[in-house]
Amino acid sequence: MHFPSKLEPGSLLGGRYQIEKWIASGGMSHVYCAVDLKLHDKKWAIKETMTVSGQNARLEEEARLLIRLNHPRLPHVVDFFPPDEEGYTYLVMDFIEGVTLENYLAGLTCLPSIEMVLQITGQICEGLEYLHTFDPPIVYRDLKPTNLMIDQAGSLRFIDFGIARQFKMDQPEDTVKLGTVGFAAPEQYGGKQTDARTDLYSLGALLLYLITGGQLSEWRPEVQQLLKVDANQSNTTALLKVIKKLLQYKPEDRYVSVSEVRKALQSVIVHPSSDRTQLEKSESSRTKVIAVIGVSGGVGTTHTAIMLAYSLITHFKEVTLLELTDKSSAFARLQTSASKPGVTGALSAERSFSIEGVHYCRRPTRMEMLDMISGEGGLVILDLGSDQSKETIEEFVRADISLVVGSAAAWRFQDIVSFCRLSASYSKSKWIYAIPSAPMTVIHHLRRKLGTSRLLPIPHETDPFQPSEETVAAMENVCRSIISSDRPTRLFKFGFKRMWRGGV
Repeated sequence: MHFPSKLEPGSLLGGRYQIEKWIASGGMSHVYCAVDLKLHDKKWAIKETMTVSGQNARLEEEARLLIRLNHPRLPHVVDFFPPDEEGYTYLVMDFIEGVTLENYLAGLTCLPSIEMVLQITGQICEGLEYLHTFDPPIVYRDLKPTNLMIDQAGSLRFIDFGIARQFKMDQPEDTVKLGTVGFAAPEQYGGKQTDARTDLYSLGALLLYLITGGQLSEWRPEVQQLLKVDANQSNTTALLKVIKKLLQYKPEDRYVSVSEVRKALQSVIVHPSSDRTQLEKSESSRTKVIAVIGVSGGVGTTHTAIMLAYSLITHFKEVTLLELTDKSSAFARLQTSASKPGVTGALSAERSFSIEGVHYCRRPTRMEMLDMISGEGGLVILDLGSDQSKETIEEFVRADISLVVGSAAAWRFQDIVSFCRLSASYSKSKWIYAIPSAPMTVIHHLRRKLGTSRLLPIPHETDPFQPSEETVAAMENVCRSIISSDRPTRLFKFGFKRMWRGGV
């Protein structure tokens, strides 16, 4: 149903929302960006829809439902204008800046990795699980790449609830049969009522779309040939089994719930290979991640991260250093000093630069991080500063090596103890404590105090860009679990000392 819009830039809706620009149009709606004149020009998305006669009550009921929803993956609806005499109605919801999943995928230069696909799918499952466990359950019914937005922080959001409906036990089939060809389940075309398993079919279509780089959304025999899957690619084979079950024609042959899908996807991550040698080879070649966090400010977190990068540069195909905290200005100062700003690839040149073979990026988005981490043969070092928020700690514990930097000063020992208490609920199997310039008496004392032997001294280094042989050896010792034994250690001297301006 195409209809002319009543809005244009400059229009005022409800005496409050001033239309700033048109965003998009579909067969059933127009979407605009508007500023809120009562909330200091806060931006909202305005969705304009025309209703057909007799549907006003249903539309108002659905609008009230959407306003009740509260989940980070879903758009927050804050206002509703019921149909006017011409049938025009308006929803006011969160304005999300970013790109659709369709556009994001189109911008990739290669097929997304299994890790990236699973990360995206996990966020979709979060939204669907919330909807399906609502009382009564809500069926989204239009899960597709253009209805999913990746915002500026790299988080995925659902952006359209045009045909969502509540499940009704006493209703044999849907009164409105809608969906997008290629992603809609067979039952959406009539004869049955849609339920949670309808969304699971669309999830399977979306998964297939992701791993084929947007080429397929319906199961075909040539899928495995397209992906060049062989018996040794256990993760891909396991994921295809999950997708095939999701795409079953009969709802009863699919998974029962999102929770069941989540468990199946977990098996993709840990799926045993029939060829252990191939798996070990794949594990050794993937990009490794080291996360560096300080127990408090001023302990040398960034200084240590830079030393790590240049100490390990000969062991990896590519080394990338990411500054994830908003509070630090260290990378900005380095970028000003660097003679050759800009790095080729997906990163923004405004936030990325290279110094003597190490790539730097300030505050990358989640999706930019996934692009880097999903490669092969590289090393990514996360500089987390002294941020101890829940999100940062979770990023910290996910790394292959989690390096805690503390101070050798006796009056700051309590910072280390407090940090350990703060993170007591997390597994510390990959944690290593590094204390710059600490004498062995301090190391022994802290080992007893913390009850761990994984606490090591690292040398004092005036210039982290030109680490001494002693520093390189110490850093290699700290990171020996991720350094390939078949790569020889070679020492390079870098000429960056003239550009360094003080410690970080």
